[in-house]
Amino acid sequence: MMPTLTALLCLGLSLGPRTRGQARILPKPRLWAQPGSVIPRWGTVDLWCAWSLGAQKCHLLKEGSSPPWKTQMLEMPMNTAKFSIRSMTAYHAGRYHCNYQNAAGSSEPSDALELVVTGVYNKPSLSAEPSPVVTSGGNVTLLCGSQMRFNRFILTEEWGSRLSRTQDSQPGPEEHVQALFHVGPVTSSHRWTFRCYGYFRRQPQVWSEPSDALELLVPGTLPKASFFAEPSSVIPQGKPVALRCEGTLEAQEYYLDKEGWTVNWDRQTSPASRNKAKFSIPSVTKQHAGQYRCYYHSPAGWSQPSKLLELVVTGVYSKPSLSALPSPVVTSGGNITLQCGSQRGFDRFILTKEGGNKQSWMLDTQYNRGNFQALFTVGPLTATPSLSVHPIPPVSSGENVTLLCQSQNPMDTFLLSKEGAADPPLRLRSESQAQQSQAEFSLGAASSSFRGTYRCYGSQNSTPYLLSQPSDAVELEVSECSPTAGASWARFQSPVSRLPGDSQSITVLVPVSAPLDSRHREGLAWHLKALIGVLVASVLLLLLLVLFLVLRHQRQSKSRTAGE
Repeated sequence: MMPTLTALLCLGLSLGPRTRGQARILPKPRLWAQPGSVIPRWGTVDLWCAWSLGAQKCHLLKEGSSPPWKTQMLEMPMNTAKFSIRSMTAYHAGRYHCNYQNAAGSSEPSDALELVVTGVYNKPSLSAEPSPVVTSGGNVTLLCGSQMRFNRFILTEEWGSRLSRTQDSQPGPEEHVQALFHVGPVTSSHRWTFRCYGYFRRQPQVWSEPSDALELLVPGTLPKASFFAEPSSVIPQGKPVALRCEGTLEAQEYYLDKEGWTVNWDRQTSPASRNKAKFSIPSVTKQHAGQYRCYYHSPAGWSQPSKLLELVVTGVYSKPSLSALPSPVVTSGGNITLQCGSQRGFDRFILTKEGGNKQSWMLDTQYNRGNFQALFTVGPLTATPSLSVHPIPPVSSGENVTLLCQSQNPMDTFLLSKEGAADPPLRLRSESQAQQSQAEFSLGAASSSFRGTYRCYGSQNSTPYLLSQPSDAVELEVSECSPTAGASWARFQSPVSRLPGDSQSITVLVPVSAPLDSRHREGLAWHLKALIGVLVASVLLLLLLVLFLVLRHQRQSKSRTAGE
């Protein structure tokens, strides 16, 4: 190879009227490619050769080709030359040099430029083991693999240093070949986005298509996103669902990660609403079932992971049977056993309760005479807990809110639910206080999202899936702004008689000029009592006046009768 190249470079040494002793070797030029040296198939690239002295001729040399690959004659002494390739193919891939000539002689060849063409073979796959979500300071293994029998794989980084690494392939599962690249330690202050390529040893500058991009998610310290499913996290097969991720106004990208997957599940860059993203699944299949988290990225870094969202797909298998033992007719206060069974070898059964207070219970399968089944014991607990709010509503925005659930009967766990909320009920272990069980649910600083109707339930460890009757509903109202020195309105809600588990409320608007503390409430109560007293006195006076007029009329009638 090099003897051929040397012979080509020496062709210009004897040109011109100078003698052999007068010809000299000129400084080597510089060779580079624009827009880069790795070009997609059918793409365009320009090879530039530059030197410090004027020259009349420039050669572009390709290793493995005998004559100069291209020659450019310069009309006037210049110090640059451009060689363009308008449609990149495997033929153009290789190692290039350039040199120039002038009256003084010929230059040394430039350093080699390796020109690579991509997209000639099918793309490999790139995944992260065990997951693309990596804690800051941790390490991860990237696996690049393909069904094509590539001899080598190249891993490239798309951010920062853009370094590339090469590994020989090794046998993988199912007649694949693969290469393992160890990355780390990773930090949340850096973007970690990778692609990989495969190539054969006989043509090291002819690469495959790039793999799909894989970005490592390194959770940071930004507040976690709000994450929920619409219309629900339990979706029939074939129906649509939207996973909504809501971050901050500074968010630029949103990522959806599925537990157990070694690749990025989905991403959105610069969504229309900066503080929220919508990941739509138009037709749910069993492949979509699983546990998800979402993240967002802003100039300040990555967010913390969102809460875990479990997406459940129904209708994938044939339906089980559900029966009541011994009968679906149950006396008030009694218990009943519900049997869920199937001939399929399910591992677990789930029993759901429809209606206003939706509940679900899960039990492992039992095998009985060729049938797989689970027996759910259902029956009301006699105890009904009570629920109260502190401070007393209405609550001003920013005040700390606590909901207290209490029961006179022993309870091991309390659950707090909010009507219409997509989140599962809050759950707390009970504490014994003044010979009763209770749990304090601290919701934090009040905001408009706290508004709603709350109920609480109790359960015991022996039957954790069996809940008590719901407490009476509590309506939580949050005032958006604090009262000022001027007139404002205070809202009072007074519960009236109701059926268990239901609630009604009367709303009274009272003009006030200051926050309603205990003294203002006492004063208001005194004024109400005084008003009631005045009304009662007025009614009594009216009755006395009517009685007086009746007696007077009777006396006048008697006097007329006596006179006649």
